[in-house]
Amino acid sequence: MLKTIPNLTNKKIDIFIKWLREQKLKMERDRSKHIDANVTSTRFKMAKNRIFYYVDFQVSEKDRDIIERYYNPFVIRENKTFKVQNKHASDALKINLRTANSPSHPLGELGSCIFKASLIDFRLVFENDPHLKIGEIATVYDVPPIKNIERQIALLEELKNNDSVLKSILFGTYEPLPYSEKPISFANDKLNNVQQEAIFKALNTNDFHLILGPPGSGKTTMIRELCEHLIQQDKRVLLTSWMNVAVDNALESIIRNKKFGQRDICRIGSGDYKISELVQPYSLSDDLSELANKKIVGVTLASAYRAKDINKKKFDVAIIDEAGAATVPQTLLALDIADKFILVGDHLQLPPIVNEADEEWMCSSLFENLWKMYPDKHTMMNVQYRMHRSIANIASELVYDDLGGIITPDFMDSRKTPLDQVDLGRFQRYEQQIVDKNLPVCWIDVDGQVEWKHMGQASAKNLLEIGYVKKVVELLVDSGVGLDEIGVLSTYRLQLSNIMINFEKEIDHGLVVDTIHSFQGNEKGIIIISLVEKDCNKKIFSDIRLLNVAITRAKYKLILIGSKQLAGSKSTSKGFAKIIHFSTTISKSNGNTGFISGNTLKPAKIEELVEESKKQDLMIDTVSEIESERKRLKLPPKKQYYKR
Repeated sequence: MLKTIPNLTNKKIDIFIKWLREQKLKMERDRSKHIDANVTSTRFKMAKNRIFYYVDFQVSEKDRDIIERYYNPFVIRENKTFKVQNKHASDALKINLRTANSPSHPLGELGSCIFKASLIDFRLVFENDPHLKIGEIATVYDVPPIKNIERQIALLEELKNNDSVLKSILFGTYEPLPYSEKPISFANDKLNNVQQEAIFKALNTNDFHLILGPPGSGKTTMIRELCEHLIQQDKRVLLTSWMNVAVDNALESIIRNKKFGQRDICRIGSGDYKISELVQPYSLSDDLSELANKKIVGVTLASAYRAKDINKKKFDVAIIDEAGAATVPQTLLALDIADKFILVGDHLQLPPIVNEADEEWMCSSLFENLWKMYPDKHTMMNVQYRMHRSIANIASELVYDDLGGIITPDFMDSRKTPLDQVDLGRFQRYEQQIVDKNLPVCWIDVDGQVEWKHMGQASAKNLLEIGYVKKVVELLVDSGVGLDEIGVLSTYRLQLSNIMINFEKEIDHGLVVDTIHSFQGNEKGIIIISLVEKDCNKKIFSDIRLLNVAITRAKYKLILIGSKQLAGSKSTSKGFAKIIHFSTTISKSNGNTGFISGNTLKPAKIEELVEESKKQDLMIDTVSEIESERKRLKLPPKKQYYKR
């Protein structure tokens, strides 16, 4: 099979534009969608003299079929924005849906989904009081990012019709300019040689530079040093990413270093509730009059257009973090307003999410394309400071081997962990393996029943594995590990939905339960992964990058819960199975002590979860049967599904 050439072409631009226009049409249809939801909890929280309002909702019984539709559902997911109004508002004052993209309305407030506890339970956070009370019914409107799609289309059309330097770089016809050789003085003596090289080349590039940062390689530290040097050179920097958390992590590092403050740094975005507490005082909100005086402007790619000052002057440098997970059109949103650019990312972690892509190459990031096209324009930071050596070795040998692997410094072997003071004598033999700091990789063999359901798309659950997840969390907490040190990840949304039902109190106290995709860029001391499936031939297991992200979130201990059918895959297997096999090999390397049979470590009781899961299944099955039959008969959707 011929490999796809990574350069952009006019034909590829046309395909991108066609795809984006189709996404826009779908969003315009979705804009008129809404559901009714019961208000189940309200509270507010003070942060840096700002009040944020948190409201929990449960989709009303009459509208649950809209959530569970087999096709064209009302989608609720984390980080998505909705507009909410009180259901009992006067008909004469109802929101005009044509203004659904407006950031404010007397009878509707924008809220961002920060937590989805189940298929029908979710939490929104608001900057302004939504005036909702427990027991009331609210109408929740979809607010699709149509303007953002329109900006991407406009940039692609402009790129196609001009002869800019940026176009020649993307089309592969560009001859890179040589690097300058201006000496750099590094005040931070903790930077390793490769970090210094990355900063040196990024500062001395005359066009662009790429920096590959594997998990734990100190990307945030490197970005901070780079930004501080650029400020000292009187350069204006656009610091951006497709993720709010990535922008805030970089800004937090700069703020904590205390070399520069509010005079030089600002954060702009669509809502302060999406910005971390430390960064909130630096937010300009809707007042951008001070923007021209700021040296570093932090913003997401979606809001990058707002970073242009009143004189439309370009930034000297754009730094795009997590660039390996941004689409080509998304990345252009930042490159369009800067003279030079630095892409920081990792194309061996999760790629961009491109729904209904026409071509496989559309799922590649600009970072990955340029990495392949310009081998002399990049640096790989190959020293990691996050993971125990045994965990890092899995990624090093199976993911980054072709790039020279990952190095773990010797001092990492003696760092402190939450498990240092555990009295192993308090626990039974197989419980000891879970809380033993000297067993960084554990595999719990669980042969539970895999159940598939349709939630808009196929998803799976394995309730027996959840019983073991609960058991492991209980053991860790009993050993003195804080809930905020633990993360539970899974490949399937349905599994996570059921896990959340069982861990509601723990989540409120810091336990993280998330998809692997959503947790990219984050870390926890201990990571528990519920694998759910037993068949490595499933499509979700075909991409080695998925489990690369999952296992490399763990700092001290990695606990995989799954069937040994997965673990028995040959080492010559491709993708996901390769990592699974290597993980079990490591777990068995010390006298078989890291490999735990499910027959010896008894699962926690989950009777209430089983009952709740049955109710959820009944709801899903009923809707799926109705939708499948209507689809078979080629009947139009039920009118009540569409709230016009």
